[in-house]
Amino acid sequence: MAYFFCLKLLKKSKNMRIKFYIFILSFLLPLSVYSSDPVETKAIDKENFDLTVSPSVDFYEYVNGGWLKKFEIPSGYSRWSSFHEVNENNNIVLKEILDEVYGKTFPKGSNEQLIADLYSTFMDSVSIDNNGLKDISGLLSLVDNLNSKSDFAKLFARLNYLNIPVHVFAFSGQDIKNSSDVILQIGNGGMGLPERDYYLSEDEYYKKIQDQYKQYLSSLLKYIVKDESKIPDLVEKIYALEKRFAAVTYKNTEFRDFNKTYNKSTKSEISSKFKNFNFDEFIKELKISDEDLVNGINVIQPKYIEEFDNSIEDTDLELWKYYLKVMILNQYADYINSNLEDLKFNFYSTQLSGVKEKQPRWKRGLNLINSNVGEAIGQIFVQKTFSPVAKQKCIDMINDLISSFRVRLNNLEWMSAETKAEAFKKLDKLSMKIGYPDKWQGYEGLSIDNKSLLQNLFTIREFFTKRNLNRINKPVDKTRWLMNPHTVNAYFSSTNNEIVFPAGILQPPFFSEKYDDAVNYGGIGGVIGHEIIHGYDDNGRKFDSEGNLKNWWTDEDMKKFDNLANMVVEQYDNYVEIDTFRVNGELTLGENIADLGGLTIAYYALKEKLKNRSASEIDGFTPEQRFFISWAQIWRGKATPESAKLLLKTDVHAPGKFRVLGPVSNMKEFQEAFNIKDTDPIMRSIDKRIIIW
Repeated sequence: MAYFFCLKLLKKSKNMRIKFYIFILSFLLPLSVYSSDPVETKAIDKENFDLTVSPSVDFYEYVNGGWLKKFEIPSGYSRWSSFHEVNENNNIVLKEILDEVYGKTFPKGSNEQLIADLYSTFMDSVSIDNNGLKDISGLLSLVDNLNSKSDFAKLFARLNYLNIPVHVFAFSGQDIKNSSDVILQIGNGGMGLPERDYYLSEDEYYKKIQDQYKQYLSSLLKYIVKDESKIPDLVEKIYALEKRFAAVTYKNTEFRDFNKTYNKSTKSEISSKFKNFNFDEFIKELKISDEDLVNGINVIQPKYIEEFDNSIEDTDLELWKYYLKVMILNQYADYINSNLEDLKFNFYSTQLSGVKEKQPRWKRGLNLINSNVGEAIGQIFVQKTFSPVAKQKCIDMINDLISSFRVRLNNLEWMSAETKAEAFKKLDKLSMKIGYPDKWQGYEGLSIDNKSLLQNLFTIREFFTKRNLNRINKPVDKTRWLMNPHTVNAYFSSTNNEIVFPAGILQPPFFSEKYDDAVNYGGIGGVIGHEIIHGYDDNGRKFDSEGNLKNWWTDEDMKKFDNLANMVVEQYDNYVEIDTFRVNGELTLGENIADLGGLTIAYYALKEKLKNRSASEIDGFTPEQRFFISWAQIWRGKATPESAKLLLKTDVHAPGKFRVLGPVSNMKEFQEAFNIKDTDPIMRSIDKRIIIW
């Protein structure tokens, strides 16, 4: 949740926990230069349609029904979508890069050396099984050496460096009320289940997961408890401690509320609130000076750290030791030995998400590269795949959509001239990043080898934690990216007022130089529009043109916007995804506003593009129809029941089906394109249709 208050993603990344995005640069040595063309897909494939369904009834099924009937989720996945299709195509190129460097020697510190050594230590499963427990033992010994509760601060600082999400977790981030400042942020970890209700709910579905989680805790404890008769009692006590923290953790909807997540204080004020945890010592061990804290510290969940502090006093030290060692094993289970990896996979992937089997080892190794030295391989990826022509075409499309939004803003009847002036000011200052960074991040000081996977991971994570904390009280680096260039995603940053589109997503079916304009504008154009509108959704609208949390709305306009937003919440609250599990309209509000507004401005950008051109049909569809079909097909997807329920609880995005039906059911433009009547099932009644942007 650490970044939810400052940037909006197109889709949720599986790595979005309290964790740093890791970006790497090295001195690139040339590999063999070749062109790995992505697997080209048809712009619109009628084989994916279900022509027995009318677009006036269910447009999502009409466009995707054939695909939904014939496609089976691959056994190594909990869900599958167009994002996964693009990712698989990108993986073809990435796998070729891995194969070229695997087992070879490169100059120390080069991109190739970092990739090759991290990948080779992961692929050597025999060495991991033989040495993993020994390599993790030093970290477990640090916990064993806790002589008193006064030692917590020093230990937590060390665990913080190794990216273990402890209960007081330090990282840097822009001050949302003064975005030119980078300040220390304090977040919280300590829970092994995905969300608070997984602990607190009495629903049978969640109770089953709670029992499975306890079995997993029991399996981990067998590695650290000599007397196994103690394990059942320890499991219950550890679970009770986590449940205690869950009770004071924000709901996911509350993490979207800046009034809750912005609690800036001074170091002395925060220290005075701790009775048992030595916050001053924690900061000292992290090597953060008082001078660097001159602009304050933001505590995301004050009640959480208060409860944590109380728990130090009233919880037995030995129980804390077992609990912290379980956290360490859980965090690094995939890299200690195959048995622990299997245990973690069985709970988190199979029981929690419905995945049938692991992905091939090379693909898991690639995932490890992406999450640790992602820009190293990404820099090579873009050299092989992303053309200047594609970049320019995307820039042109963004400018078209900005112009389209400018016209929409100007014509809005519900917004006053005073608020419009500020909205235009913000739009004028919107910046964009396309494809890959203009300035790659440096690696100086990072040294890994081909011997121990765990030692490599410790080194890498400490390196990037130090880099992250070193940003405190330094000028904001506006060149930095928060995603790898090959990531299939996009984002809007509220504090930088910027939209970012990695090369990874600028591929079919979202975008192709070979596609007609209608398909590109309905695909990547809708995505671009989505990110632009994030600057004006229920949270983005609270940031000004400089990226500061500052009100620029009249009171009357705020009321009008809130009334429209409440209509969006009500609309999505009524969507049922699976069994009795509904979409949470409040949790997904920002994304739903972005979908509706983004698709609208993309449509009008296309209409402007096609002005004075003959509107010829392709494959029997008009440009307007192809636009909406393109939007529908990029959101096709399937998920296991377990994954669908997990996402409804934790994801700020609605399921793909409703990212299609939700917007189009409000749009007269869609209605006209397919000659749909006001009374047809897909359309909302005229009095309930929502136009915000």
